[in-house]
Amino acid sequence: MNDDVVRLSVVGQVIRRRWRVLVAAAVLGALLGYLVSLVISPGYQASSQVLMQGSREADEMLTESQIAVSSTVLERAAAALRWDDPVRELRDDVTAEVVEGNVIEIRATDDDPRRAQALADQVAKEFVSYSSQLASSPANASAQVIAEQRNALQVEVRDSLRKLTALHRELTSNQLTSEEVDVRTELEQVRNALTGAVEELEEAKAAGTATNAVIVEPAEVPSSPAPPSAWQLTAAGALAGFLIGVAAHLIAARADRRVRDATTIASAFGARPVGEVTVDEHHEHRANGSSSLRRRLARLLGTDRPWQTPDGEVTGPGRYQRILAKLRTGQGVPLRLLVVIADDDPDARAVAQRLIAEAHDAVVAGNGHSTEAIGLSHPPVAQRPTLRLAEVSARQPDVPEDHSVSGALLITSAGRRTDWELVALAEACRDTGHRLAGVVVARPVRAAGRPPDDRTDAAAGHELVGAS
Repeated sequence: MNDDVVRLSVVGQVIRRRWRVLVAAAVLGALLGYLVSLVISPGYQASSQVLMQGSREADEMLTESQIAVSSTVLERAAAALRWDDPVRELRDDVTAEVVEGNVIEIRATDDDPRRAQALADQVAKEFVSYSSQLASSPANASAQVIAEQRNALQVEVRDSLRKLTALHRELTSNQLTSEEVDVRTELEQVRNALTGAVEELEEAKAAGTATNAVIVEPAEVPSSPAPPSAWQLTAAGALAGFLIGVAAHLIAARADRRVRDATTIASAFGARPVGEVTVDEHHEHRANGSSSLRRRLARLLGTDRPWQTPDGEVTGPGRYQRILAKLRTGQGVPLRLLVVIADDDPDARAVAQRLIAEAHDAVVAGNGHSTEAIGLSHPPVAQRPTLRLAEVSARQPDVPEDHSVSGALLITSAGRRTDWELVALAEACRDTGHRLAGVVVARPVRAAGRPPDDRTDAAAGHELVGAS
């Protein structure tokens, strides 16, 4: 195959010729996708949002999200719902994430949408309760020390504020020097600063003992499964199977090293191209009546025939007559040829049988054919070639010795042999002393009807060793 493999026309040809295989691949992919959905599909998902009040750092929000799915919170939620599910299973079904600002979103998944909604709501409630409990009670001795130091500092600030107030009252006389006015102004500023500090300490203390989390959006009962759902994975599996099937055909066509061009085939064999004929690809289907399961499955899927086979008409008898005319000698000496075909090439066998039968009929009929009927002037009988058939192994070709023939004629199908296999066939012919007379290429086509003047296997009833 050349660069045309990647064209859309080639893709369309693959779909048109191998649609059964692609459908089977899509069904298999859909089945695998459904089986995967049983393992990784989350089911129904419900979410609840909790707002953390006050100024929070990013690390603090991350810590709070971890507390939301802690074992303590999940155990309390399971106890409140009266579920017997172990905590390790709930940990797989519940997640918490900081979505934006100070908001933590708690998600719960379950096969039942109502259970998912109940679990998300209950975990959010238990998290708010547990977070408030942690904020209101000192967790350790260091927190108690900090609280005591804050209280002591607050007492000292209040004492300093009272002393400043007393000094301010002493400096309320009307007769003040400029220095005393400056001192009074500074004292007023210090008193205002201390008053603000006292208010901040009281607000911080109040905030430390107040609730710092609140549910802003309770969970709702989900109406559809969360992605990836079972049908999404099934559809994705079907699409993946279809695309993999198309890609496999294109890759196989790109990696195929078998020769399809008649000129290239003749060049690899080392002989001149004598002619090219088209045969109905269904003849192999009719000839091989094996009922094995593998063959019947191949027929059902359409893989028993290459998808690259073009549409066309089957070659009539006139083309075979032209090939025989090319093989005649110009000195009136009868040309005896050994027709070499591979034993695994039914298309070449069909062409060889047809060619031998045409040569036999031409010899029997002599010059009785009408030149107007076929558009050719036949050579004398003495100049018509005598053909003998020889089937050789495609893997280890061994051409029989036959001193009564003057050369070897190769008949092979397009796209059946690689160039190295053609070289091996040519070497086998040379080893037995046969001259390479030419190559006839059989090109299978998808014909709508039976070929013109189609000969059944009765044509093979003639003696295929040749006509005398």
